[in-house]
Amino acid sequence: MSDVKDFRCNGCGAPLPIPKNSKGRVKCPSCKTECVIDGLVKNAEMADKENINSGFPLLASSAVLHRKFVSLLAETPGMPLDVFEKGEVVREEHCCIPSYLFYCNGTVSYTYEAGNERSQVVVRDNGQKSWEETRSHTEWTQMSGNANASATVFASGNRQAAPQIKKLYMFLDPTKLVDFDELDFPHDVVTYDYNLPQAASFNEYIKPYVETLLKKEAEKSLKDRTIRDLSMGGSRIDKDEVVRVFLGLYRVVFKYDGKEYSVWITGDGEKTFIEELPVDRERKKALDDAKQAQEKSMAALTVPKTGCLTFGLVVCIIFSAIFTITMFGGGGGTPFLVALPFLVGAIICGSFRSKKKNAYSTQQAEIEAKYKKDVAEIESQAANVVQQFKHQKKALRGIYEEVSGDASAFPA
Repeated sequence: MSDVKDFRCNGCGAPLPIPKNSKGRVKCPSCKTECVIDGLVKNAEMADKENINSGFPLLASSAVLHRKFVSLLAETPGMPLDVFEKGEVVREEHCCIPSYLFYCNGTVSYTYEAGNERSQVVVRDNGQKSWEETRSHTEWTQMSGNANASATVFASGNRQAAPQIKKLYMFLDPTKLVDFDELDFPHDVVTYDYNLPQAASFNEYIKPYVETLLKKEAEKSLKDRTIRDLSMGGSRIDKDEVVRVFLGLYRVVFKYDGKEYSVWITGDGEKTFIEELPVDRERKKALDDAKQAQEKSMAALTVPKTGCLTFGLVVCIIFSAIFTITMFGGGGGTPFLVALPFLVGAIICGSFRSKKKNAYSTQQAEIEAKYKKDVAEIESQAANVVQQFKHQKKALRGIYEEVSGDASAFPA
């Protein structure tokens, strides 16, 4: 047997068709040499060993990957202005990550204090007359409840790739998995090992997520009630079923100014996990300074204290009502003259209170507008560079140069 590279027979050099169910062992149709494709052989052997029968393939085209990478560069705050000219895509690696699909459900008990509004009628007396007043207060009662939640989520079976799987595949729709024989992995795929036990993967990635779901369910069930001191008890999370799967990942490596940067992309080219991208430090600092200036200006604003004004407004309204209705029965010119100062006071208090609030909102809007203007000025050059690059439709240097001129390889 002989190892095969680039889908060509090492015996005669003829093109080598790779059936999806070959599992990495193919007989050359021209010279009958039995050829072995290392990546696919390891993939098939692990699938048999770990009882893997489904997964997510690597189906993204070069145009899709190029478009995604250009979008990431263009959206990077402080993008170097020469990144499209001097950067180069140097590698596209194909990775197969053994993972777990967990079907699980959980329950949790919780306690809280429920508030109920209570009213009490009291009789008051000022020595000349007496009257009834209704007083309200909140009565707190210790309560308990239970919450339930279910989840269908993925987690990595390899510790090295765990952050990527959590970011890119944790909430993958299981119906998008395909049978193992239909998995389309390139011949040079690198299949990672299972080195993260199922229990460890569950405890580190799935359990915290389900516990968060349970808390949200508890809060949802209490959203229309007055509560305080919500406390979650111990949760019970059961794994109804665990399925072992393969998840395909692209790792695109970009080189700029002597340094390599990596971006992980899902098999369909839709989602990305960024480790790091090139940044112009001076431009990034200018953006950070603009943000800090905005935050400093916001913090320096004096929040309008309208408590006294509100109190004055309420007092004026109450006294107006007392003089016009209670003391004079609601009629005649004299009560109106008595209540007039209070009505005028109410109008003045309300007007002044409104002006203070409006002035505060205006200052906030001005600070926000200045920040957006500063950012636009800093990024204006970058925006022009990005627009020109898209218009020219000339691909990034390196392995994706063949997509030049293809409109689908560039963001809209």
